[in-house]
Amino acid sequence: MRGLLWGVVALAGLSSLVGCRATPQPNIEATVPAAVPAALPRETAIPEIDAEATVAVRVRRTVEAISAQTLANSPVLGNAETSVPTTTSLPTPAPTPTFTSMPKATSTPPPTFTPVPTTTSSPLPIATSTPPPTSTQISTSTPIPTVAATSERLFELRRLALDLINQDRADHGVPPVALGSNIAAQLHAEDMLEQDYFGHWWSDGRKPYMVYTETGGRSYVKENVSFGGWTDKRWDEKNCDSYLVVCEVPEPGEEVERAEHDMMYDDADSNWGHRDNILGGTHRFVNIGIAWNDRRTVFVQHFEGGDVAANSPPQIGADGTLSLELTKLADGVDIAGVISVYYDPLPSRKSPAQIEALRSYCLGGGFTTVCDGPIARVLKPPPPGSFYSDLGPDAVVAEAWSENSTDFSFLAELGSLATEPGVYTVVVWRASAGPRLTESILQLSAIQQ
Repeated sequence: MRGLLWGVVALAGLSSLVGCRATPQPNIEATVPAAVPAALPRETAIPEIDAEATVAVRVRRTVEAISAQTLANSPVLGNAETSVPTTTSLPTPAPTPTFTSMPKATSTPPPTFTPVPTTTSSPLPIATSTPPPTSTQISTSTPIPTVAATSERLFELRRLALDLINQDRADHGVPPVALGSNIAAQLHAEDMLEQDYFGHWWSDGRKPYMVYTETGGRSYVKENVSFGGWTDKRWDEKNCDSYLVVCEVPEPGEEVERAEHDMMYDDADSNWGHRDNILGGTHRFVNIGIAWNDRRTVFVQHFEGGDVAANSPPQIGADGTLSLELTKLADGVDIAGVISVYYDPLPSRKSPAQIEALRSYCLGGGFTTVCDGPIARVLKPPPPGSFYSDLGPDAVVAEAWSENSTDFSFLAELGSLATEPGVYTVVVWRASAGPRLTESILQLSAIQQ
């Protein structure tokens, strides 16, 4: 079973990719099953065989000890039914947030001659001048497992995946990415392997950007996911434990190569979302998660930025006060004059069937693929003597906004817009020549209990 998923964000004996792709067992290396004679049609019934002329062979999950020649010469296995995983694809990281136009500040006469309040002429307070409100880390329904990611085999597979990614980027004129250190991709691969599901959501209902923030992420994450092999359900349906059936299981290295190729060159069903993610020009790092057992391999790519890095996760108070500080790591980074805030209800556990029914995810919106816009927009204060004349109910002018060549911070009073329990994700945009926001450079979450 194979499949692909991508986030902007087919399963049953198949390989799958998700544009956004569980616990590796380092000491278990899946092997390539011996080939069944080519002349034998699949799904062929086993004929009666003279017991004195045959040797009963029990084919179990690991068939590495049975050579192709043995299978070809065995009168029993020569007529065994062979099941091969199929391949399917799912869409990449959640769709890019809806573009938002910047409201324009309108010059006005002195404040006393207009009914619209204006900003004062006194210097704006700096977000760091007041201790930031406390926030709670995103809750989890189950503890995050310790990453068993120290095996030599896992290291080799990650290097293989990185080389394949950078070769594809080089072939398309895109600079290489470095191997990142965030563990969310590995944890997601392990969760999918252990819980026997495939998708962008975690089994406890969290999304990639939530876990990325919780595990120390400081930029943004865009997820691709691939699955190759058999779910437990499909394994049982095909009677793969029977000595009369050979269920082929991909070797992890072969599955990584297959998945990368399919995401790049056979991704039309996902609208080429996986490929676009792999070739993203703003990515600076990729975090790779690979987990496997004797039935399946799960492969997760988490691309992240690096032009800016948050000093800590966003902070949100019970009164809706929201703040963030970041450091600019690249030259020439200018922050757009609007910060978008997206809302998700508190996560809740989902079944494998629920997760696999959704082929992509949204920034905000909860457990759905119907993506809405932000619940709030934080605006840079206009110059003294000016005001915003076209603000909607979701727009809030920041109380503090500070930017220089190396740092940026803001503080805003969102009030009732951000007091509902849930996950609030802050999106920082790079300034562009026009009024539209086209490149997010930071997506991090905070929880409101």
